[in-house]
Amino acid sequence: MAISLQEFKKGPWQRVKYFEWNALVDVWEKSYKAALGYFDTDIKPTEDGKFTIGKENLRFYNIFSYRGDFKEQVLVNGRPVLKDGDPISIMYIYEGAREQITKAIDLSSVPSKMDVINQYLNQIREGVSISDIQDVAKGKIRDAIIEAVRKDLIDIKLKLQELRAEVDELYTKTFSKVFSGLSGSDSLILFYPTSGKSIKTRSWFLHSDSTKGAFFLWGPVSRKYIGALFCTRSGVSQHNRARIELGIDEPIELVWDGIDTNSSIIVQITYKEE
Repeated sequence: MAISLQEFKKGPWQRVKYFEWNALVDVWEKSYKAALGYFDTDIKPTEDGKFTIGKENLRFYNIFSYRGDFKEQVLVNGRPVLKDGDPISIMYIYEGAREQITKAIDLSSVPSKMDVINQYLNQIREGVSISDIQDVAKGKIRDAIIEAVRKDLIDIKLKLQELRAEVDELYTKTFSKVFSGLSGSDSLILFYPTSGKSIKTRSWFLHSDSTKGAFFLWGPVSRKYIGALFCTRSGVSQHNRARIELGIDEPIELVWDGIDTNSSIIVQITYKEE
């Protein structure tokens, strides 16, 4: 039960009773302990969600506790701590991953032809005497070196292609959405690229429950077709890899013609922005 110091006020010549004095001593003792940083009771604010412990540039060094119950978010180094059900975003690791991949590509070097030739000459010389080397036909040595260089260059080209594919996959985005209640012939814009950039598709997928008509994906400005679905009663799906580059700020549009009333379609497009 909270004690108010107002209770201890007295008028002139009023006698202080022993239990009043003892209560005042108890208050002093609690104030003294609080001044030393010790509490033997709950610390409760007078209003909900109003007061702050610490400041931006005056923080506590450590907080030791058995439990913690936070109504809203908790930040660590300015970033929110994930809770159950929170979506996971790659925005915090995106820049770091791109920097590391770029650095790895910059530091990687393709050996020159002379480096490879010297390497194979050294391997040939190991365990072979000078007289043996002189007996070997120069033409055969030349052919062996050229073949070795060719094989090494093929391996290097394949590894670079794999690296480019991994980097391309990292920056690929996906558009995926279901549209319902479509009928007859019409069109709609699916999405625009970031301002000042262009869309470069990687693949597309279309599936509809319409038994007739056709759907088309294209760039309405450049008039480049990305994909098409010709509907039948068997419920055909169509997907394909397609690298189509549209113009700056040009969107992707879905166009349909002669489809069933109240038809639905799922559209998926993987693409990059450059």
